[in-house]
Amino acid sequence: MSPMEWKPRTSKKPGRYQKVILEEAPPRILVAGTEDYHELIRIAQDAFWTEKEREGSTFTLCHSDGTRWTKEQFCEVYGSVRFQLPGREHFILDVEKGLEGNDSHFVALDISMAVEYIHSKNVIHQDLKPDNILIDQVSKKAVLTDWGLANIRGTVLLRQGSRFTGGKIGPMGGTFLYMAPECLIEFEEASRSSDIWSLGVTYLELFTKLKPWTVKKQKQLCSLLTKNAQPHALEHLCERYSFISMMVHYDPASRPEASSVVLSLKTVEGLDLQSRYGYKW
Repeated sequence: MSPMEWKPRTSKKPGRYQKVILEEAPPRILVAGTEDYHELIRIAQDAFWTEKEREGSTFTLCHSDGTRWTKEQFCEVYGSVRFQLPGREHFILDVEKGLEGNDSHFVALDISMAVEYIHSKNVIHQDLKPDNILIDQVSKKAVLTDWGLANIRGTVLLRQGSRFTGGKIGPMGGTFLYMAPECLIEFEEASRSSDIWSLGVTYLELFTKLKPWTVKKQKQLCSLLTKNAQPHALEHLCERYSFISMMVHYDPASRPEASSVVLSLKTVEGLDLQSRYGYKW
């Protein structure tokens, strides 16, 4: 999935429209394969356009050559407004369904080990969030996806916007609800610590089944962050996962390394790690 540059509409239809290409290779976004027409549009909007850029725009799916793929044509191909990918056995992480028992815990451990590995290679993901986690329908094993913003630390400038375009998120940014305060407010370079903040906010949503923040607009979130407000879901977090509070600490230096997060998840009592992974630590 990728965005296509918008073009002015005719004088009879003023405004602008945005096209979403589904047939990009290599893809910048992987979809689960069960999204309907409107869900695909929403995913693209969240990934490629700021809230301000969406205002006054009409969005449509299109083919790689730029021709429109209307909802009617979409239904003709797939029989409904739902987009099915043959053979796909993964779904995007949804904290409200699809997981039971200790599934959520193992999903967190899978992703934490993935982040531990990329950080050991000096790679920063930059866009950790539930929508970028795919779950195998059978094994419930988790896979970290959407590496479009990932970069090797020290080889490029990983800045989450600029002091002159503070409202901008991406292409070197992230998803504002999951972004670390030093990146969203102070425009500091992304780091392993900012990844840990994003991971912590993601885990708050995973373990409380609540949105981490009750606000929906970037300006509202920035206002909370300037006051060092804690994510709203934090007060609903059980003691078992109290270590997550340090992952969303406002001081980046106080946040744990990914390896420490992995250790905290591994040492929770009552987990059968051998059945899940086939070996003991």
